[in-house]
Amino acid sequence: MLIVINCASYLKCWQLVIKSVNIPSTVKANNTNYVILDCDYDLENTPSNGLVIKWFFNVNEVAYQWIYGRDPLAGDITRKYVDLNYKASNDPCTTYRAMKLNKPGIDLTGEYRCVISTFADD
Repeated sequence: MLIVINCASYLKCWQLVIKSVNIPSTVKANNTNYVILDCDYDLENTPSNGLVIKWFFNVNEVAYQWIYGRDPLAGDITRKYVDLNYKASNDPCTTYRAMKLNKPGIDLTGEYRCVISTFADD
């Protein structure tokens, strides 16, 4: 007797694609109305369950966080600068992917990076 199980029907393919990351190389402190740090991505077939966008400042300090279905939050370093109402897109899965900093000061000098995760990453 031969039993064949088709595993292909049970496998799921998830691919979150970062399309672009836009971070200005330099900004003149106290002389710029605002700056936008944008991390544009496409979920492709990845479920939005547990979608979290985090912007980090100088390696590990959370500067901004958005959890899908909730309001975005600013970190301690960016709290007085972040526009939490800024929407990067009308797509509910990417609405708050970007961090808008109003009148950035010298204290924001450093390195920034975005990290995107979902429950599919577990």
